[in-house]
Amino acid sequence: MSAEEPFKIEPSRIRGANYVPSFASTSVGSWMDFQADVIEREMQFARRLKLNSVRVFLQYVVYEHDPQRFLDRLDQFLDIAAACEIRPMLVLFDSCFGKEPSVTDANSEMWVNNPGFSRIAQDDWSRLEAYVNDVVSAHARDQRVLLWDIMNEPMADFDHVTRAERKRIWNFCRHFCRFVKNRDASHPITVGHAVVEYIPKTADLVDVLSVHSYSQYEDWLQQDIDLARN
Repeated sequence: MSAEEPFKIEPSRIRGANYVPSFASTSVGSWMDFQADVIEREMQFARRLKLNSVRVFLQYVVYEHDPQRFLDRLDQFLDIAAACEIRPMLVLFDSCFGKEPSVTDANSEMWVNNPGFSRIAQDDWSRLEAYVNDVVSAHARDQRVLLWDIMNEPMADFDHVTRAERKRIWNFCRHFCRFVKNRDASHPITVGHAVVEYIPKTADLVDVLSVHSYSQYEDWLQQDIDLARN
């Protein structure tokens, strides 16, 4: 299936999961050590489980290391997923944990963030805009893509918790919500929040409200859903 031949998924029928290839332990390893045969096998597993979407973490430092190779690998991944009738949600940035990403430590034992707190000050935005522009503009009308997740769990960077540091993260996240929507008006965008109380931080900029509920009980999960709807 080509990018010009869309298949449709009704929103209420989306069934998905986070996906990190089995050969990788971080988002850096996913794209530095790209193994198409493994990804194809695992997308076939996902299809057998009746999934029609996967949430995939992209990584700026791999793009920075070799932009064209990263973009080619992303396009190859989308081809593989489309062949299995799976449309990915692509996560552009990730604030989970405080470990900075590095291509020299692609498969560290600890998950890494993207692009790293050291790179999200406003002085760095132009370099990151180039990354986002190359990724998003190339797939602005690409029906292989389901939607853009601008940032995974913005407040999950536990090493940077001062008010000023948190403000820097929110400013970064909100800026790129606007930037992506400007580059691609056809795909919906979201921000994957770790707790429902953070949804108002970006609700005015996104098309889809996302919350990663870690509730232990069904009624707690329902409370999160109700709060998100409100």
